[in-house]
Amino acid sequence: MTKNKNNSFATFDQEINAFFKDKYHFSCLINTFLYQGQDIIKPEELTIVDPKIQAYTRDVLMLWNGRYGCYYLGIENQLIENYPIPYRILNYDCSFIKIKLRI
Repeated sequence: MTKNKNNSFATFDQEINAFFKDKYHFSCLINTFLYQGQDIIKPEELTIVDPKIQAYTRDVLMLWNGRYGCYYLGIENQLIENYPIPYRILNYDCSFIKIKLRI
């Protein structure tokens, strides 16, 4: 039973990550949550980034070359509730900033 449960987690991660690596799907999700569905982030302005940069990791990571600059946008998918995930994501972001700024 445990083997099937772990397998279902891996299958979920692979399928949902593949879905959101599509620039159109990614932009729709971000536009819905951040901009109430307005078409602010366009798929052609997104670049897929390797989500594993040293200690930093995300399920899906994209670079948005928008009107006011470049921004990293990431998605961390979860199949079940995980209350410590906000702290883990904050740790990823702080590590990423240190890498980019070379602190």
